[in-house]
Amino acid sequence: MKRLNLKSFVKHLSMAALGAVLTAGIVIVPQLCVRAGSSVTTDASYLENDKSLTISGTIVNDPNLESGIVLPDGIDKKVVEHIIIDSNATFPVNAYGLFEGFENVTSISIQSDSSKTSSMTNMAYMFNGLKKLERINLTGINTSNVTNMAGMFLDCQSLESLDLSCFTVSQIKD
Repeated sequence: MKRLNLKSFVKHLSMAALGAVLTAGIVIVPQLCVRAGSSVTTDASYLENDKSLTISGTIVNDPNLESGIVLPDGIDKKVVEHIIIDSNATFPVNAYGLFEGFENVTSISIQSDSSKTSSMTNMAYMFNGLKKLERINLTGINTSNVTNMAGMFLDCQSLESLDLSCFTVSQIKD
């Protein structure tokens, strides 16, 4: 019987296919985050003239992992081209698929104070599917507690360079 490397298998599955997989009697369920009732990301503003979204409050991630950052009503992810996460923004522990749905974003700047990102443990698929993303500044991210970065930049087809020199990867398991 052929041995199955589950770590490799899960790493390469897309979220759509992952759900719950039954293989060789083992059930694999993705890690999900939970939010209370109608929580949304706080202190988010959109400037229509330059199509930029600025977030300076607590970032809430969608528990269904279908839409990433939960924005206040009136802010449409599909029109946003630039995202600025300022120094006051606090990231969720589970940032899985966090930027999901921002299909027209060309630049992201994360200027957050590193203490506001230090609780993150899961950054898997965080920027997945951002096909138009050209530039990203990650200098404000503290990755010292992150254990999962699988597929973090999957399908970022327009990204030409990436500076990960600020990343600490000693805790990474996947």
